[in-house]
Amino acid sequence: VRFNPTIAPTGICFLTSDKYGAAGTLLMTSYNDGTLRAFEVSGGSISSQKSLVSNFDGSLFDVTEGPDGTVYIAGSDAIFKLNRS
Repeated sequence: VRFNPTIAPTGICFLTSDKYGAAGTLLMTSYNDGTLRAFEVSGGSISSQKSLVSNFDGSLFDVTEGPDGTVYIAGSDAIFKLNRS
């Protein structure tokens, strides 16, 4: 996957639960555009991508999955829980 302009990826994690979609989904935060992206991975390649959070007011630094499957994202001034839609 290529991004133009550069997005400055800052954090990644693979989902282990199905709480936000399929287990094995790769989540990535980006510093430059304040976006949390989800990538579906199939056979070692990215088969699709979508934005879960975009135009965040500030920068995103990290993403992680808690023991119960809840996703948390770290911004420049706080940690946020991702709500399912």
